[in-house]
Amino acid sequence: MKLPFPLFVYFLCLVFIPAVSAAEVRIVANIDELMATSGPNQESNLTVLIKDGTYILPRNILIDGNTVTYKSISNNRNSVVLKGQGFTGSVHNIFSIQGNRVYIQNLTIGEVANHGIQIHGEKKNISHIFLQNLRFYDIREQMLKGSFDPQNPSNHADYGFVENCLFEFTKGYAFQSYTGGIDIHHGENWVVKNNIFKNIRTEDKSLTEGAIHFWNDSKNTIITSNKIFNCDRGITLGLDTSSHFGGTIRNNIIHTIMDTGIYLCNARDIDVNHNTIFIDSNYPNSIEYRFNQSRDITIENNITNKKIVSRDGGNARILGNNTAIKNTWTVDMENAALLFKGLPNLQSQVHPVIITKQIDKNAMHKAPEQETQAVSNIDVWHNQGQTFIVFDEIITPLIPDMITYKDFFNIKKRPRRLFIIFIVTTMSSKASGN
Repeated sequence: MKLPFPLFVYFLCLVFIPAVSAAEVRIVANIDELMATSGPNQESNLTVLIKDGTYILPRNILIDGNTVTYKSISNNRNSVVLKGQGFTGSVHNIFSIQGNRVYIQNLTIGEVANHGIQIHGEKKNISHIFLQNLRFYDIREQMLKGSFDPQNPSNHADYGFVENCLFEFTKGYAFQSYTGGIDIHHGENWVVKNNIFKNIRTEDKSLTEGAIHFWNDSKNTIITSNKIFNCDRGITLGLDTSSHFGGTIRNNIIHTIMDTGIYLCNARDIDVNHNTIFIDSNYPNSIEYRFNQSRDITIENNITNKKIVSRDGGNARILGNNTAIKNTWTVDMENAALLFKGLPNLQSQVHPVIITKQIDKNAMHKAPEQETQAVSNIDVWHNQGQTFIVFDEIITPLIPDMITYKDFFNIKKRPRRLFIIFIVTTMSSKASGN
């Protein structure tokens, strides 16, 4: 039997177009309402808008639904504070993430015993985590943690985006040496961009993990345009018995007070360019590449006051760096800037670009004539209270046969809902014509 045209189109819609779940929006104004949004068995397509105030959590907020947003209703991160019971208290994390496509924006989080946010990659493969305009403060261990289970290496945290966040200890030092800013185990395809890290150090001068650390077979990490001040160590990829494959460290301003600025340890296929590094201690090296697994590395056009060195067999191409600027540095903590004689304020010298291979030693820290963004076509929109952020492309220096990776953020530019409306409209017009 031949179906009438409107019924045939409707049948196609049912077969080929997935149902679209309407997002639920909850506006919360007190701690009971906030905790009622937490998992386990949290619903998906949930947006939680938090009114201004300070919320003292009795336990962590578990996010185990998919496509979940937590954000301040005012979009002012200083107006909504989520905190635990202190660094020796019973609240381990503010947010524990076990779902995909999670958006956390415009909040202040801190005063917990373990992590401000923990992404539980050890439980299952988790992807698409967007953290924007957050303030992390006074957290005992790593402020942002991506954990994994080495017995289940297929599970890890992928496609993270951390932008415009502040990581700090307000008293000028951490509670212990086992602490850091961002610490991601086996994370793939992450972007860490335009963040500030302050005072990740200890009072007794024991070495902390530093500001940013990706390791345990992490892949394709882009760390760009961040500012790191008064921290023991800056950026680390890999570790003594842990590898890192592929990535870019570019246009970061780094001020360390105990150890090196950039540490590549068993890391390969890494571009390190246009960074400014001030080692404010007797430590002799600003950039280190260590062990014979550290190879296929390019270090170019960086400005620093200390040496760039190989340790224990590391291999790199060293091009156009300036390590001759010694005793003319000034640290402006309030404005997150480094200044020194002979060059302008380096707060304004950050350009998120990929450096061309044509090196001009007299034009360091100038953007090349043709700039290529690391992340292109950032698309942000809101629908029924839900925030969506999509990236079309990521440019990476990785060699494809070294790692396995897919298209960055492989999701549609627009919701399928628009297509369904188009089909329904077509059905209606055809029906009226018959």
